[in-house]
Order: sequence, then C-alpha cells, then structure tokens
Amino acid sequence: LTTVEDRLDSLAHQFYSDVRLWWIIANANPTKIRRDGFGLDSNIEIRIPKNISKILGDFEQLNK
Repeated sequence: LTTVEDRLDSLAHQFYSDVRLWWIIANANPTKIRRDGFGLDSNIEIRIPKNISKILGDFEQLNK
C-alpha cells in the first residue's frame, strides 16, 4: 500500500535504481495513478513490474 510520502520517481529509484523509469509504474497502473504529477494517493495498492527488460526493449523498438 502506498503512503503519503510515496512518489513515482522515488519508487522507480527504489525498485529500478533509476528515477527516469517512473513511467513504467504509471503504465502498469492506469486506473490508479494520475498522470498530472509524481505524487500518489495514500493507501492504494499498485503494481510494480519486476522484470522490466521486455518493457524497455519494446519501448526502444517503438522509438527507433
């Protein structure tokens, strides 16, 4: 469950060691996360993808 201190960029740093990967968490939770900032609502359960290599590979293919 998220807390008032949780932010997408800090969670990306915690789980992926890269704050720039916040969008992976946002895309995995389209109905729970607003796209107007890094802040999260308190007490929501979100999905954090563990293996991001396929996600990053797909992203690279789309942006060639």
